[in-house]
Amino acid sequence: MPEIGTKKCRCALCGYIYEYAYLAECTEITLPDTDLRPAMMKRVTMDLWTHTCPVCGFIERDGNVLQEPLPREKIRRIMRSSAYTKKTGLPALAETLIREGMLREACDDPYAYQSILQAAWVCDDDPSAEDESADLRRRALQMIEDSNPSFRTETQVILQYADMLRRIGEFERTAVFCRNVQVDNTELRKVLELQMSLAEGKISGGGYTLRDAGINSLDFFTG
Repeated sequence: MPEIGTKKCRCALCGYIYEYAYLAECTEITLPDTDLRPAMMKRVTMDLWTHTCPVCGFIERDGNVLQEPLPREKIRRIMRSSAYTKKTGLPALAETLIREGMLREACDDPYAYQSILQAAWVCDDDPSAEDESADLRRRALQMIEDSNPSFRTETQVILQYADMLRRIGEFERTAVFCRNVQVDNTELRKVLELQMSLAEGKISGGGYTLRDAGINSLDFFTG
């Protein structure tokens, strides 16, 4: 079962010190999906992955992944913009993750796309918002494509890029990418071969796990 703790932090934007709840521990028995979406036991804790300053509204991820110095004036302009403040009609958690992605992008965090992808995961689990998942994946894909080429060679980026291409129905692009991307990791290659097979069958659905690719652990991320 997930273990929830509390800790204090100083807001990276305004400096206010506040307490927030975070995911202290969650033992995962089931391997994640091919885009690294965790199994339901951990997925239900997604509202603990970020926290919001009660004074200025700045959204941060537990562990504070943003690097100083922050472009504070740029962040404040974004937080005042209509793109940031508008109500999308999506689940509240998805809106929070989208906003966090905008803030991370403003801070030149290459992993900002993951906040948008995680918003898509939230929509995947909400029947009323499933149709929005594809648009969010397209947005996350574009963020990867706009990033530094060296960043796009990272294992998790390759995994998530391939999965998102297939999930939005870009089957030919998925197959070409999986066939041509240069990887030395045999476990990663297994996942890409699964994605290629699914793309060739024009299967855009989710729910395929790393175990479906013949992988039994996440050790290949550190190998």
